[in-house]
Amino acid sequence: MTSLIIPDSVTTIGGYAFSECTALTSVVIPDSVTKIGMYAFYGCTALANVTFAENGQLTTIGEWAFSECTALTSVVIPASVTKIGNNAFYGCTELTSVTFAENSQLTTIDNFAFSECTALTSVVIPDSVTTIGNNAFSGCTELTSVTFAENSQFTTIGNKAFSECTALTSVVIPASVTTIGDNAFYHCTALRSVVIPDSVKTIGGYAFSGCTELTSVVIPTSVTTIGKCAFAACEKLTSLIIPDSVTTIGNYTFSGCTELTSVVIPDSVTTIGDNAFYGCTALTSMTFGKNSQLTTIGNNAFSECTALTSVVIPDSVTTIGDNAFSECTALTSIYYGGTDENTWTTLSAKAGFYGNPTVYYYSETKPEGNGNYWHYDANGVPSTVA
Repeated sequence: MTSLIIPDSVTTIGGYAFSECTALTSVVIPDSVTKIGMYAFYGCTALANVTFAENGQLTTIGEWAFSECTALTSVVIPASVTKIGNNAFYGCTELTSVTFAENSQLTTIDNFAFSECTALTSVVIPDSVTTIGNNAFSGCTELTSVTFAENSQFTTIGNKAFSECTALTSVVIPASVTTIGDNAFYHCTALRSVVIPDSVKTIGGYAFSGCTELTSVVIPTSVTTIGKCAFAACEKLTSLIIPDSVTTIGNYTFSGCTELTSVVIPDSVTTIGDNAFYGCTALTSMTFGKNSQLTTIGNNAFSECTALTSVVIPDSVTTIGDNAFSECTALTSIYYGGTDENTWTTLSAKAGFYGNPTVYYYSETKPEGNGNYWHYDANGVPSTVA
């Protein structure tokens, strides 16, 4: 069987109905069909043309329905479709074009729906979509453009939704989004620009990890949580603004950002996680505000920041983890916000400071007797007290 015309008396195409019909080249879906079941056309490796009736009633494309249809080059999703199921077009390796019909009613692009469609070059997500599932477009290695409709409604970009989209160069996340899931854009190695709207509250773990062409990012003031490894190994990231809404910088969040030169930690941050800035070898400046609430600097947090020359440790800090500043070979000055030498000695005992950097204690005026002291100048910059 090479071609198939389904009569308009059919309302449902059942699960596995034409699965692995490897000689089938074309199929016409009539307007009477409301559902295509799971695996209905799975593994139809010669299927090059799928035509849906223009005014059809189709609402659901089931799980794995057209998965591994490796000859399919384009598909137009009818406006009536509300859900594209898990893995529906997974592994359609010749699929270059996916078009959602005008006035689309689509609400759900489910997990792995277009994953590993390695020839897909662009996609426009209609504004009716409320859910983009985990791995929805992961591994679409030729995908250069993702456009979200102006009035998008979805709030979450699923875990790994666009991970390994290695040709994707830019993305503008719509203002409806509150959560960028774990690994959402992981290893998008061509991604140079990302716009994060001020609706986003959570940036998940590994969300932009391995985006080696990303040069700058502005994290909006709405964000309260930046997950583990969120920007790890963004090797060309030179500029970073962390807003004062953030309270925790997770483990490994910016580790391996080897071109990051400076960072300002806002007063709101209470915890810098383990290895948060590990191996940021170009980092020369790290600044905390005068009213910093920081209490914890994690293990290896700034380890191997080999260009860091000075650091301010706020007096709010109660814990400096093991080797937090180990192998910071250029570090010569430590500005401690406290006044007591014994407190500092205990606090810094395991920090692993390289060599013997000079420690300055906070004082608005130089106390009588010997010692090294500092305060903030009129511009908020640490200055030694003469």
